[in-house]
Amino acid sequence: MVEGGFREQAEQAFANLQRALEAGGSSLRDIIKVTIFVTDMGNFGEVVEMRRKFFQEPYPADTIAEVRALYDPRVMIEIEAIAAVRDRLSGAPASGAER
Repeated sequence: MVEGGFREQAEQAFANLQRALEAGGSSLRDIIKVTIFVTDMGNFGEVVEMRRKFFQEPYPADTIAEVRALYDPRVMIEIEAIAAVRDRLSGAPASGAER
């Protein structure tokens, strides 16, 4: 948890996603689909701002959904992503047969 409000949590969530992807041999640019769960759709504008900050065109497909609660009552945002993993030698997406 980070101190502050929705924006601080969103920044941390996107930064955590970036680190997790990089640790797995992928990146934010390799995201195919992202689902962003928020506990208040009133934060939709800030979600769009964060998408523009962390993602580049062409933007990944996305779903932004309001949920009643997340894993902790203090949490206001959670991000789930599907991303390609790049072949370390060619930089091309790895095929299923190579994994």
